Amino acid sequence: MTYDGAMAIDTVQIHPLPLPELFRRGNGAQRTITVSLAFDPPVRRQRREYLAASMKLDIYRDIDPNDLAEILIRQDPDDRTELITDRRRLGLIPGGNSFTNSTLQLRQWTRTNSFVNDDETFHLVVTHRAQVWARDNPDYQHQNYALAVTLEDRALVQADLYQLLTQQVRLPARVRVRA
Repeated sequence: MTYDGAMAIDTVQIHPLPLPELFRRGNGAQRTITVSLAFDPPVRRQRREYLAASMKLDIYRDIDPNDLAEILIRQDPDDRTELITDRRRLGLIPGGNSFTNSTLQLRQWTRTNSFVNDDETFHLVVTHRAQVWARDNPDYQHQNYALAVTLEDRALVQADLYQLLTQQVRLPARVRVRA
């Protein structure tokens, strides 16, 4: 699955991530969700904070998207402490703080046991945070970015996960975090 688009600066975008029951059920083999994020913020040649912004991604499960949006709206953009730290937030590897200043990110979540009791749609959340020096730039009001998500289960070679996914994919929800 791929997405290529833009979001307003200092906002959060929630993308539905459908996971077919066949993938969630599994059969004892390792199943991996891999997520990649790429973006191209403006840069400046001087100072430690040369990138105009940072972006991060997380995946959540078993939470209503409206409830998730409400929680994310309450998140202080300058406080990096996560409001959801329980099993609803997937433990992606590497951790979220490993590359907050990287414009190319790849994270994975691997399981061998079944998670069929989870909702069939997980939520991929992309968060944008502009640096203070870039927030007042009239030319920088939107950030282009691209996502790629792969579902891998080598024991399901005959399964047509692509067909199952195309029937479930919907447009992302937009959430404004900062006024």
